[in-house]
Amino acid sequence: MPSFRIGKNGSPICTAGSEGLKLVDVRVAGDVWGPEPAHLDITGSRCADDGSHDFLVWEMLHNLSAGETIAISFCPESTSSQPGKVFDDEAEAKPKVERDWSHPPSESEIQQHEVRPKLVPQLAFVVSVPGEPPIIADTADGRHMISFSVSWADHRPDQARVSLSTCSLREALSRTGGRDFMQKWLPIGSEVTVSVRA
Repeated sequence: MPSFRIGKNGSPICTAGSEGLKLVDVRVAGDVWGPEPAHLDITGSRCADDGSHDFLVWEMLHNLSAGETIAISFCPESTSSQPGKVFDDEAEAKPKVERDWSHPPSESEIQQHEVRPKLVPQLAFVVSVPGEPPIIADTADGRHMISFSVSWADHRPDQARVSLSTCSLREALSRTGGRDFMQKWLPIGSEVTVSVRA
């Protein structure tokens, strides 16, 4: 079983191994409202004999600044540099706060969120994969969010799925539309990088 070795600007963050897991996911996401241009999440999941699932976290909401680069190497070794922390809903629960919109949000609430000040108005991700020219996804077409991920699942153990897309707030809420820049599979031994521009 393989692992993801993740680094930032040439320095290691961690290795997330797939041993005993169903899924490992490395994700970089950002939006035009900020305040940080983007953040990194490294997570996984495992299934117990009783059918229950544990959600594991190596990194969550790791802030990324403009000019920073995340490198993900898809390695044959299955062990982790450190165990993923089991996410505990109760332990992580925060005091209840007043929401600033309803669920589902009304049209007026969506409009209010769309017109918030854009602290990162020219957000872009530059993704490089082996043997191909870099692909740039940006918010220049009026979309608000960019998402990049590299995912491994145990039903396809020798490959990792890479995706890069943008969407508007409305597209995210409705889970429809958006623009796909990349959908591909990488073999073990590959490396992919994503750089944040703003």
